[in-house]
Amino acid sequence: MRPWQKITLARATADDLARLDTFDYTKLSAINTCPTWGIIRYHNHMAMPGAGRAMALEAGSAMHECFSVVRLIQLGHIQGQCMRAHMHFHGIRLFGEQRWATIISGWNDLDLSISMRNAALECLSTAGYVDDIYDRRRTYTNLETALLYYVQRWDSSRYPIWIEDVNDPTAWVGIEIPFAIKVSAYGCVDDGDYLIHEFIYTGRVDGLHTDRDGALIVQENKTASRLDDAWRMSFEMSHQVTGYSVAASLWCGQSVERALVIGLTIPLPRMMTDGMAIEQVKRPDYMKAAWLKWLEYTIGVMLPHVDDPINAPKHTHSCNRYFRPCAFIPLCASDPEEQKLIFSEMVKEEWSPLVEKAGD
Repeated sequence: MRPWQKITLARATADDLARLDTFDYTKLSAINTCPTWGIIRYHNHMAMPGAGRAMALEAGSAMHECFSVVRLIQLGHIQGQCMRAHMHFHGIRLFGEQRWATIISGWNDLDLSISMRNAALECLSTAGYVDDIYDRRRTYTNLETALLYYVQRWDSSRYPIWIEDVNDPTAWVGIEIPFAIKVSAYGCVDDGDYLIHEFIYTGRVDGLHTDRDGALIVQENKTASRLDDAWRMSFEMSHQVTGYSVAASLWCGQSVERALVIGLTIPLPRMMTDGMAIEQVKRPDYMKAAWLKWLEYTIGVMLPHVDDPINAPKHTHSCNRYFRPCAFIPLCASDPEEQKLIFSEMVKEEWSPLVEKAGD
């Protein structure tokens, strides 16, 4: 693919979403990990039949719903009664009217801690999460205990929720913002620019808040098994966080150069204070430029193989990821004829960060 010499970013329209390929951090990271796996799993949206439950993803998804409820309660309780309508509108957006009514049923006008605890617990209880007999760490009880500690540690007054329009409850607030950025890459010649490639970069910002100095700050929630120095340092350069900063800047019309990554362990460790960590990182313009270079490189790896993903490069160092064998090993290790048969029997399993659960 020809090198990108000029790049423009814009909020994607419905027409853009209908005609252009979409990429998100998970998809791009998977392609970098192994092009065959990344393209088949996240571009073709295919998975091996009969795969077991992805407990880390299920637990993380349930907890993220609860984290968004904590922010909603902060919006309605701390940021004034005029924000109650905003809270209810976005609660219904995220959870649907019936589930939101259940979540908010324990509201207490006089006590923030009671309202936040009750709403978070109701969210978890209605998330549909059930234990797996083979996973003793991510049990419902452990999720509940970690959530209660998170609520206890949450500082509702330190970082107010960003609000697009205080007079319009349907306007965006900084809670679970799905974004779609149209990225247009151009080459440059003497008589003008020419379009090389155009695509959509998607994602979902967990939280967008304001700091004491009025600057905007992205917040990203993470669940983890441990919060050590390796975990902390992993976000110094993370393109995921950079992409959120770019999206927030585009949505708000001002540069967002700071982010907080909030980690919570499941289960909580014996020393409970080690179970939650808040890491502040910066995203100046040169890191955003590096993020664009990463997009260019990764998409360049993918495009030659989209029509024949079985024969895309195979990064065999990733066949054992996260201490378990890749589910695609039977596909990749077979002869060409067997590969075609296995591929034809794979199942469709699509996911997008733009999908609102309330609308499922």
